[in-house]
Amino acid sequence: MEVIFRTAPSSSSFGFLRFSTKRVHHGAGDFKCLATVDVDGEEYAVDLDMIGPYRDDMLGFFEDMGRYWRGWSGVMSWESEFAELSLDARNPSGGDVAVDVLMRWPPRYESDWSGSLVLRADELPSAAEAMRKLMGGESGGRFRGPGWPRTWEPL
Repeated sequence: MEVIFRTAPSSSSFGFLRFSTKRVHHGAGDFKCLATVDVDGEEYAVDLDMIGPYRDDMLGFFEDMGRYWRGWSGVMSWESEFAELSLDARNPSGGDVAVDVLMRWPPRYESDWSGSLVLRADELPSAAEAMRKLMGGESGGRFRGPGWPRTWEPL
């Protein structure tokens, strides 16, 4: 099963962000998937393996983007449990969503790749639902420690 976020027609580059797994996960246990980004035919991939709270945080990130697809001020951010993948999303105009991507490869994390994709905001609600099915959760939840700052606000 896979979920693909494709670049918007307004994007200066062509590509996608894809999450794929060999099986649908059910419950709040570990979640494993392959995250792949393609920008203009250059493809990069990293394996993600996260315990339940990080799985919920990931799902919560995509649910927030789907819920507020009409725009938000600031940066909506997510990072995998072991920092192999980081996403920073911006949608200040309620139009297309700019996503900065950072991939790092274990075990030493010395090698990394960063780039940007522009995604269609109107596809985010259905993509969030597809992520929910892929991850097997009822719904996600962003975890925040004491004093955790929220760096974005809905428009």
